[in-house]
Amino acid sequence: MKKITSMICAIALALTLVFAPVSVNADTTKSVYFTVEKLTIGQGLLVQPMKVEIKDGDTVQTVFEKAMKDAGYEYTADTSYGFYLTGIKKADSGKIDIPKQISDMPDYVSSYEWEGQTYSTTYKAPSNEHNDGNASAPDLNQYAYNAMAGWMFMVNNKGTAEGADKTLVNDGDVIRLHFSVFGWGDDVGIGFSDSNLKLANKDELVKKIANVKDDQVYMSIAAAKKAYENGVKVLEKFDATEAEVSTATNAIAKYEKPAEVKVARAQIKSIKNIKGKKAKITVKKIKDATGYVFKYSKYKSFKKATKKTTKKTTIKTKKFKKKQKCYAKVQAYKTVNGVKHFGKWSKVKKVKIKK
Repeated sequence: MKKITSMICAIALALTLVFAPVSVNADTTKSVYFTVEKLTIGQGLLVQPMKVEIKDGDTVQTVFEKAMKDAGYEYTADTSYGFYLTGIKKADSGKIDIPKQISDMPDYVSSYEWEGQTYSTTYKAPSNEHNDGNASAPDLNQYAYNAMAGWMFMVNNKGTAEGADKTLVNDGDVIRLHFSVFGWGDDVGIGFSDSNLKLANKDELVKKIANVKDDQVYMSIAAAKKAYENGVKVLEKFDATEAEVSTATNAIAKYEKPAEVKVARAQIKSIKNIKGKKAKITVKKIKDATGYVFKYSKYKSFKKATKKTTKKTTIKTKKFKKKQKCYAKVQAYKTVNGVKHFGKWSKVKKVKIKK
């Protein structure tokens, strides 16, 4: 009986090993992009664009906490009702240059009623000459330089409808933390009043800068490094236009390592002998292909072959001698950011020259 029991256990164990599910370690890393910006007071970027790895359930708050730890900045927050960022330590350089677009913003009037009486408070836009100063310098806290000032999160170029602790993030999101000096976000384009400034969407530029800034190979290319440096300048320009942002973004992308570009294998549709002792070669059109490389020779080994690159699907060869054979093959190519990517060569086809 013991032997039978042992045999059954052995078989059960073997079946378990054979049919147990296999765990595959696929690369499922997810990340978002993050910046801290002080453009409203002319101090540029506190934290340059960076990538932050995330997991399911991460929020704007958890991304912020990871980024601040990596960047080496301490901060203060009010967590009485969620997460409200009140300030970042040692974030004020002490020199301000408030953009004219902000200084020219109209007064903001806040009103409320109490026991039949209406009470109003008027807030004026700060300027370099007239502002409330920063009593907590070098820390940059709420109310610095203006009674409406504070830190505000932007996700994918929009303000957050919920608190940072409740706003979930997804792979590829762009989170930009702005110091808003006036209008409770109106000065950075995410306010709700008629005075809300219309600013360029810089999300794609943020992504490009973050993707290449630590790439040594990329930075070793002088033109690429220059494109990166210009991209940072445009990102730090408060009133950069959409055209400026687009140009800077494309300039960085030009030198990026391209993603794998797949090009289908070409197929020769026909090869015929035509008058004049020539051959006519036609390739099947490939969707998304930029063009084709035709290669032909009188030798099967393609010694002394002639190559012709064209966007057309048909070519006529040079003149052959009578009774010679024309061997041909074709490959398709696709041009991405100025770089040609080639597919595999087609099968070789031939035709005998008779006329």
